[in-house]
Amino acid sequence: MKNIYPTSGKIIISIVSTKSGMGKTTLVESLIKKFTEKGYRVGALKHDAHKFEIDKKGKDSYKFAQAGAQEVVLASKEKIALMKSLNEEERIDNIVKLFNDVDIIFTEGFKNNNFPKIEVHRKSVDNKFLFNDEKFKKGTFLALATDENVEGILNLDLNNVEEIVSFIESFIFKNQQLQKENQKNILIDYKYDDLYKKPIIKIEKENVKHIEEDIIGEYPLSLILNKNYHSTFLCTPRDIKPLIVGFLATKGYIKNKNDIKKIEINGLESIVNVEISNEEHENLNKEMIFLNPLNYIECEKVENSSVNIEIETIYEIMDKNLNSSKLFKDTGGVHSVSIFNQNKGVITCEDVARHNAMDKAIGHCVLEGINLKDKIILVSGRISLEMMLKAAQMQIPVIISKSAPTNLSIELANRLNITLIGFVRGERMNIYTNPQRVLIKV
Repeated sequence: MKNIYPTSGKIIISIVSTKSGMGKTTLVESLIKKFTEKGYRVGALKHDAHKFEIDKKGKDSYKFAQAGAQEVVLASKEKIALMKSLNEEERIDNIVKLFNDVDIIFTEGFKNNNFPKIEVHRKSVDNKFLFNDEKFKKGTFLALATDENVEGILNLDLNNVEEIVSFIESFIFKNQQLQKENQKNILIDYKYDDLYKKPIIKIEKENVKHIEEDIIGEYPLSLILNKNYHSTFLCTPRDIKPLIVGFLATKGYIKNKNDIKKIEINGLESIVNVEISNEEHENLNKEMIFLNPLNYIECEKVENSSVNIEIETIYEIMDKNLNSSKLFKDTGGVHSVSIFNQNKGVITCEDVARHNAMDKAIGHCVLEGINLKDKIILVSGRISLEMMLKAAQMQIPVIISKSAPTNLSIELANRLNITLIGFVRGERMNIYTNPQRVLIKV
C-alpha cells in the first residue's frame, strides 16, 4: 500500500503510561502485527530512559565511533543500522525523520510530545493518569486503553486489540480527509491555546511602536450530545468541562452532575462527546413567555426573595470581578463572569464570549454541587436575553452588570422576579427590575 500521507510522510501514534508494567510493549507488539496484516508498512520507536549500547567493544563500528566518528552506519544485505553520538537527548520530531517508507509509526514512551497519544492504564498498577496531568499536553491524548471506566477521556478496552485498531484506523481516515483539506488554501489555523503573541503597530499620540502583544485565543469546539451533533462553541480553550456542563444545565438538559454519564474532550479534533440521561425532567411552576407568534420560552419564576444586598457590596464585588481577570489585563479581549455569596467570591471564569464565561461559572457550581438559588452573578458585558435566560434557568435571583441590559432582558427579569442591575461603574448604578432586594440607605 502506498504512503498514506504524501505530505507529512507518516502518521505517528505514541503509546504512553505513567509507569512500567501497564502493558505498553504488549500493546505495541499487537498493534504492529495487526496493522502489518492489514497491509500497512509499520515503524516502531522505543524510548530508553537508560544508557544503551548496541555496538560491541572490538567491533569495527565501535572502533570508528571511538576514533571520533559522530555517525556510524552499519549496513548489510538484510539490515542498516545508524549509530549517532548525542550531547543531549534528541527531539522525537527529529528522530521520526529517520523513518522512510512507512505509513504509521508506533512509539513507546516519549510522554511529553506533540504527537497523538493513547495512554495505557491498569488500575492494579497505578491510580494516576497522564491525560489529566497538567505537566503533559492535554490536547494530544486521543484515548485511554484501560481495564476500568475512567471519566474525562474516551475509554478503549485494553484487552480488545481489535477495538483499539479500529479506533486508530478511524483516526487515520479522518486525518486523510484533513490532509486533503490542507492542500487547499486555509484561511484560519485553529490551534488549542488561549494566548498568542502577534506583531502589532502601537500608536500613542505621535509615537509609533512595532511590538508583539498578547492576543486572546478563540477556539471552535463542537458538542456531540448522545452521539448526535448539537452545536459548535467559539470559546476560550480553558475550563472546557465546566463550559459544557454549564451549557447543558442552563439549557435544562441536566439538573445536576448525576445526569451526566460521560464527558470526553478531544482537543486534537475540537470535539466534546457527552452522554446524558434520557429521562425527561419535569419543571414545575413554569410561566410561558411569548416573544412573538413564532417563538416562546418556558421559564420558572425565581421564588427566592430572601436574598438582599447592600449598595456598598455591589460596588465592592463588581470591582473584584473586573480586576480578577489576568487574561483581561494581558489581552483586553475577554469577558469575566463571577458568582458571589454576598461579598465572598465563589468562582470567576473568563472567555472571549460572555455567554461562554457564564456557562463556565455555572458549570463549575453544578460540578461542585453549589446551590445557585441564593447567589449573585456579575458579568463584565451587556445583559442580553440569552444571558438572562441562563440565569433564570438556574434560579439566580440577582444579576449585576457593568454594562447595559436589552429591552427583552429587562422584560424577562421583571416577569421572573429577578433583580437586574446595570451600569455599575465607580459609585453609580441603574436598578432596572425588582429593587426590593437592594438595601438602600435613606
